Amino acid sequence: HGREIGRWGEQWAFNFLSQVIPKESMKVIWVNEDEERELPYDIRLESVGDSQESKYSRRRRKEKVNREKAAVIQYIEVKATASTNKNFFEISTPQVKEADEQKACYSIFRVFGAGSVKRAQFKVVNNPAYLWSFSDESGVSLQVAMRPNFVSSLAQM
Repeated sequence: HGREIGRWGEQWAFNFLSQVIPKESMKVIWVNEDEERELPYDIRLESVGDSQESKYSRRRRKEKVNREKAAVIQYIEVKATASTNKNFFEISTPQVKEADEQKACYSIFRVFGAGSVKRAQFKVVNNPAYLWSFSDESGVSLQVAMRPNFVSSLAQM
């Protein structure tokens, strides 16, 4: 059920972004459209041409990232829930690392009410790595959960 909700949320976010983002300036790419690719993001926004380049795509090119491809403007990780008010969600270690590496070029798209077009709503967390560093002011925190099978390194000594 969780994978179905996640996939529904990704498709909903992709459809929404495809409708609101001008095709002349940006391309919306759902990287998991055909199959789950296990990347630390689900959607990628790329600039279409130099004339419409944003400051992010120019910065990315200066960093020599994706030089042979279109400049990536934004990486988006979709986190979906059927709930309309569940504000917490799991995030993987690769996603935390990607958010820290990409900074302002990484966002989390939280979809609430997934599974129902009528109930679906969203919130966007832009640059989560920055927000985590100021969690008291931003209201966004990163929490650690230890699973039942976790074994402390002290217990292994």
